[in-house]
Amino acid sequence: MVETGIRIYHLTAAGASALHSARSVPDWYRAILELVRDDATSSKIVSVLTHHPSSEVLNWIEQLETLGFVESWLMPRASNTGASREASA
Repeated sequence: MVETGIRIYHLTAAGASALHSARSVPDWYRAILELVRDDATSSKIVSVLTHHPSSEVLNWIEQLETLGFVESWLMPRASNTGASREASA
């Protein structure tokens, strides 16, 4: 199944606890947890962590989701069909 939208990640209660614990997670996880505190897309996270390959960052995001430190939802892409119909009316 192909996703048609933008995946948004946000911090869970477990992720917040891990973020505030001094030695609970590696630095690269901590950087991602900081970013998703205010919700972030995977493309934003990858663009901030440019010193790591994007595939590695995406794997870390997946691992954090598996651990329950982040959750995600799919925000549907806006459809242009309504705007096109309005413009032609």
